[in-house]
Amino acid sequence: MHGRAGIREPVRGGVEAGLRLGVGKAEEDGFYTAAENIVRKRLEVEVQAEEDEARMRRREVRARAARCAQWRREAPGYRLLLT
Repeated sequence: MHGRAGIREPVRGGVEAGLRLGVGKAEEDGFYTAAENIVRKRLEVEVQAEEDEARMRRREVRARAARCAQWRREAPGYRLLLT
């Protein structure tokens, strides 16, 4: 049974599982697990659709700088330039 034995059910926590939580921990856990506090992280496409001109220029400049840095690292003579 090697490789097949393991936890098959999710690990339960909190008061429902019979665990005693420290001072403030129950409220903190309740805050992070409450349905009204859970927010989906926005996709990059959604962020780009709502961005203004200045933010778009900054993003394009950063992307161009990252491409240039990657090209320099991959260029054949780049390591010779560092020494």
